[in-house]
Formats: sequence, C-alpha cells, structure tokens
Amino acid sequence: MYCYRCVRRVAHYYLRDYMQSTMQQTTAILELVFLVIKHVDKRLFDFIVESQVNSAVAAPWILTWFSHSLEQFADVARLYDFFLAYPPIM
Repeated sequence: MYCYRCVRRVAHYYLRDYMQSTMQQTTAILELVFLVIKHVDKRLFDFIVESQVNSAVAAPWILTWFSHSLEQFADVARLYDFFLAYPPIM
C-alpha cells in the first residue's frame, strides 16, 4: 500500500518543476544534463551537438529517475534513496 503523504511529497516537491503549464522549466532542467555530459565526456557532448539532438531526449531518464534503464532493483532503490534524500536538483 502506498503512503499517501510520501506520494504527495514526491509529486509536489520533486516533480513540481515538470508539472508546469509549459515546458519552459522542464527544458531548462533538461539542458543541465548536457552540461554534465560536457563535463564528463567532451567527445560525447560534441557528438550530441553535431547530431542536433535536443534536450528532450533526456526526459525519460529524468522523469522516471532512471528506473526504466536499470536492470537491477538494488540499483533503482539506491538511486531513489539518493534522489529522495537530497534536493530536487539532484
């Protein structure tokens, strides 16, 4: 059974930026993904820029907190613990 307060907290605190009437805030957040990629792997960043991929490509990872991409439940649980323990920008 879901804890109503927990679900409400996640929706109102962690997902509020993605639930606005426009995509402006979401797009700004998704652009941060490219900055991280640029810092970690310049070659990959250059390839993404050259491919003209927009930031919407990162939306599934951000909105599902990577859970659809990971095969091990322990990895998903660890990420959720991390995301819930820190501010939404994480």
